[in-house]
Formats: sequence, structure tokens, C-alpha cells
Amino acid sequence: WQQWYQQYTTWYSQQAGGGAKNDSSGAQQQQQQQQQQQQQQQNQAYVPPKGPAPPKLDAKFEDHALYQIKSSVLKEMESMVNEGMEVAKRKKALRFLQLRWHPDKNPDKLEIANSIFQFIEETKPWFLHDPNAEGS
Repeated sequence: WQQWYQQYTTWYSQQAGGGAKNDSSGAQQQQQQQQQQQQQQQNQAYVPPKGPAPPKLDAKFEDHALYQIKSSVLKEMESMVNEGMEVAKRKKALRFLQLRWHPDKNPDKLEIANSIFQFIEETKPWFLHDPNAEGS
């Protein structure tokens, strides 16, 4: 803002002071200088455009919370698989998740617990898959 204001005042003073002169080449040079200054400012202050705004979800809070919980459970499972954790340890972790999110253990949030428990059951074959057992 300050740069723009400074350029504007410079331009205004030149226009006011140079109005008496009828020097067209001087006016053209001033215009060229102003255009160069504007281009320099645009190049310096160039910020790449942002992508489109994310779509607004018309979902309830429970849906957002459910998505976040499922994502965190999946990330936890993926990290265990990527680290090459033994199948016995993964089974133990799966059992812990099943107990934690069992609908009977969470009567106050029954729908959420049921959905997460079903998600855990759906990912169970992938999570407990043992690539070493296939070769045998």
C-alpha cells in the first residue's frame, strides 16, 4: 500500500508540475517509467493463485468426527504395516481397537462406535495379511 501511495503521489506531483509543459516526449517517458515500475511491483509481489475454495460439506458434526476417527485408525494401522510389525503384535493391536470401539463398550455413541467397529472389521484382512506366510 505504501509503495502504491508513494508512486501515486509522485505521479500526481509530476502531473501537477508538468501540466504547464507541453513536452509530449517527456510525458511518454514518464508513462513508460510508471509502467516499468508497475511491472516491477507486480513481479515482486506476485503470489501464485490459490486453487478453488474447498467445497462446503453439508454433513453433520458426527460425520466429520467419524471421518477423522476412521482416518486416524487407518493411519495407525498403516504405520504398523509399513514398519513391518509382526503379525502377532498387529493382532494384539487389532484386538485392542476392536475392544475400544465395540458398540457395547460405547453405548453413549452407539452409531459412531458401530461404524468404526465395522470399518475395523473391513480392514482386518489387509491388516493381518502376512506376506511371509504366502511363500510357505
